Amino acid sequence: MNWFEQFKHSMKGANPTNDLIGAKSASALIALEHYRYQHESKIRDAIEDTFPQTKIHMREKWEVLWTSFWESKPHSPRSLDFFGEVFLQFMLGHVKDIATRELARFEWAMEIHPWTHERLKVMPLPALNEETKLDLAPLDIQEFSYPVMALYQAEEINEHTSERILFWMKESGLHFRKLQPWEENILKALPSGLGVALEYAPDDQESVAAFFQWLGSSGLVQGSEE
Repeated sequence: MNWFEQFKHSMKGANPTNDLIGAKSASALIALEHYRYQHESKIRDAIEDTFPQTKIHMREKWEVLWTSFWESKPHSPRSLDFFGEVFLQFMLGHVKDIATRELARFEWAMEIHPWTHERLKVMPLPALNEETKLDLAPLDIQEFSYPVMALYQAEEINEHTSERILFWMKESGLHFRKLQPWEENILKALPSGLGVALEYAPDDQESVAAFFQWLGSSGLVQGSEE
């Protein structure tokens, strides 16, 4: 018997006040059924706000998944903000479709990042030379085994390849960027010096220039030293 059923059982035969019921002349059991409906409805709304594109992607299967999840009597975390994680773990254990699983992981990463990272201020890049060392904000890079950015943005998917995505925040809110291997290597090497980092750059100077232009506007650069 879960906590709600125990509470409901304890109310049988009782005569609670109208203040407790909050439903005028309704019986305690009717009021409790109404509270249970509100409880489920509010949690469902919160979860659907967290995984909007996953719900769209699953279509009618979303209703089946939700029913199965709720009937499992999920454990309630200390903060309802983290009920989405409880739902995600349930989904990962019951949904086999890789696109659905990775899309849900992507949406949860977007949800939780603002709680765990600071909002960054954009600082202009200094004059760069080979000795310049750039201090970057902590990098939140996550790997997905499906092209989730295209799926999330309802774009055409040509290749079912894995991708590594950087999440960060600045004044305009949450941002994400798919990283090429050389871009990630440069980011991780910049604290050791620009000369070291550029060893990972491709011969395509236009792409490298565009990368540093993005970096300068990203807010990830927090300082520099020679």
